[in-house]
Amino acid sequence: MEGGEFKLPIFGPGDRVGYFAHYGQGTSGYSGGSTLSSPALFGSGNNLAAGWMTDGVYVNGSQIELTTSWTIASGYEHYWMPTLSTSIAGAYTGIEYDSAAKALFASNVCPSVAGGGQVGFNTVKGSCDPDWHYLQIGLRTQWLPAPGWRLGIETFYTQIYTAFKGSTVNLAGTNTSGTTGVVTAINPVVGARPAGLYNINNQGNWAITMRAMRTFNSATQ
Repeated sequence: MEGGEFKLPIFGPGDRVGYFAHYGQGTSGYSGGSTLSSPALFGSGNNLAAGWMTDGVYVNGSQIELTTSWTIASGYEHYWMPTLSTSIAGAYTGIEYDSAAKALFASNVCPSVAGGGQVGFNTVKGSCDPDWHYLQIGLRTQWLPAPGWRLGIETFYTQIYTAFKGSTVNLAGTNTSGTTGVVTAINPVVGARPAGLYNINNQGNWAITMRAMRTFNSATQ
């Protein structure tokens, strides 16, 4: 990890810019970020973005193949006045697997590639590349009307550059017939999503957060 912060009083009292960079192998919970883990972001029209935040992958009889993860981020805060500021920040993260790990995905997760596959993630067609990335950007304005008081509003955007991009997957229901080889009834729900075919493509979403916070026993803002 490496990072730093620089004061920029030329633009305003309290102005500052900062950055950091993480890189690790087998440490995705740290160098991959902790604000987004193993996403499954569903969009309209049966579209889906997905990825796995892992420290490593293995199957019985194999060694652990460590996952490479990295993050770069930067932010800038400007003070319009001593009690009113606006900041913008962004980060980009990559979760990447080596060739041996990708072979494990191909033989155990994606049946269209190597005859493997597991219930709940059956690839009908397309890529079996488990690498994925995500981008996060936020804009925040906060006001400190009195010592201990903090009022703010933040807009936040997340874009997932999905694993398995371009694939179609079948989130299959459960055979409830009790008859081997004959499916007479399908459980229509897999988790919170209906069973069916889903297209794996990049997805994004917006969030807006408003905050009113009172800090007690504090002599500072």
